Amino acid sequence: MSTFIAVPSRSDSTRERARPIVRIVAVYGTSWTVPESAQLTPVSDHLDVAGFLAAALPAQLPTVLAQASLETASLRTPRSHIGERSHRVTTWLFVLPSARLVAVLAVDTAGTPEELRPLLADLMESDAEVDGHTLAEVFARSAGSSGALAPERHVIASFSTTDGLGGDPQAVRSLLYPTSTFDGSAELVIHRLAQSAGDGALWVGRHGTVAVGQPAGLGDALALSAVLAVGAATRLREIHAAIFDAVGKFRAANGELRSSHGSRRFLEAITARIGDLEIELAFSVDAVTDAGPVLPHPQVESYHRALVHALDVSGRALAAGRILTRLAQGVAAELAAVASAEWRLEDRRRARWNGLVGLLALVGIPVAIALGYASREGGYTDGKNLNAYLIAGVGVLVLVLAYAVIARANRRRTHRRRE
Repeated sequence: MSTFIAVPSRSDSTRERARPIVRIVAVYGTSWTVPESAQLTPVSDHLDVAGFLAAALPAQLPTVLAQASLETASLRTPRSHIGERSHRVTTWLFVLPSARLVAVLAVDTAGTPEELRPLLADLMESDAEVDGHTLAEVFARSAGSSGALAPERHVIASFSTTDGLGGDPQAVRSLLYPTSTFDGSAELVIHRLAQSAGDGALWVGRHGTVAVGQPAGLGDALALSAVLAVGAATRLREIHAAIFDAVGKFRAANGELRSSHGSRRFLEAITARIGDLEIELAFSVDAVTDAGPVLPHPQVESYHRALVHALDVSGRALAAGRILTRLAQGVAAELAAVASAEWRLEDRRRARWNGLVGLLALVGIPVAIALGYASREGGYTDGKNLNAYLIAGVGVLVLVLAYAVIARANRRRTHRRRE
């Protein structure tokens, strides 16, 4: 069984006694979806997380689409010589419950924190190549898709000891913000899993996590937490884009809503789109950021909450929910205005129809009676002129047909207007 956060083997420890082994896990969001014919396997078949996520429902955890071991010499980054001191390089593709893919690059390497800083900077920017291909191309080939990696990513650097760190906040900041020259303490979230000495510690930033002294299984669970959080942040950005697209369409059509025959259909389509986005926001973001049901282990849940806070997923999801609520209120108001306009049109149609019926009754009935008593001799006498009956019957038939034709035309016009 593989591990994300590997504990160095005895031979590794002997071979690199002066250079500690560090496991680096780079998690990248993508816009790709799982292929329909893909064969997925449970994450428990690949990672040792049973002791930490035993209470989690399988449907709440990611599944594995692909895993591949690469030649260590094939990985190149512009600012570090990773291939010369790497022990293992592995790529993963995880499928979230929302069917979105998250890409992971895991590297076992040797080096001090200062030596690893350029590597962390390259991985945070996804600036690496495998056999001359970019990371996006490598992952896309495994996913059967194409396109670039999403801007959402998180890198976990797991050290077995505090050598080179010593709990120094400045040393940790240099790893969490390797390309920044400013004092990043305001953005740094210091999060410890336990209060007792020797239980390990975590420092969590927006783009990276520094872990020290974590057991292998717990490290794997923390990496899964990053997979879920990065996937949720990526999906949230896509939902934001869809929301603003819906708002743009609504504003562009606002001047035509009351005059267009398709106004109701347009507004109903916007309402359906809002409902879909609400469901997607709840399922792909809110459900994932609620760590309790998804990652039911105290230490993992605590880290997941700190990571979600560092990525500001909950705050951005709350803002997206407010936009959706206000957009729904605006669409509902427009639907009410369209319904009111339709009722006014219907009232006017009924008034015109009642006037037409009254006119036909006022004119047609006396004419029919007059024709019934009319004859060539100036009056009607029994048996002398049956033409008067025929004329009266034709007049009544014409009135009935006119009534039917006008009523049908009005019904069709009203139906088209409501569509």
